[in-house]
Amino acid sequence: MIKELFKIDGEYLRYNGKIVARFKYSKKLRPSFRKFLINNFTTEEYFAAKDSGIAPFDIAEAKGWNWRTA
Repeated sequence: MIKELFKIDGEYLRYNGKIVARFKYSKKLRPSFRKFLINNFTTEEYFAAKDSGIAPFDIAEAKGWNWRTA
């Protein structure tokens, strides 16, 4: 994933126009979530998991991201 392709659109984090995750109550988590995705996922890998119905935080937690300490 490429940092420059991420955009913040209100409460949504988008990647190249596609919704990555919604941060309705915890906008402060966006930077650490984005950094974790860049360092640990390919674009195809992340969106394949998301398209299969897995929640964004669950996808990241499966690779070790902990939103409670982010």
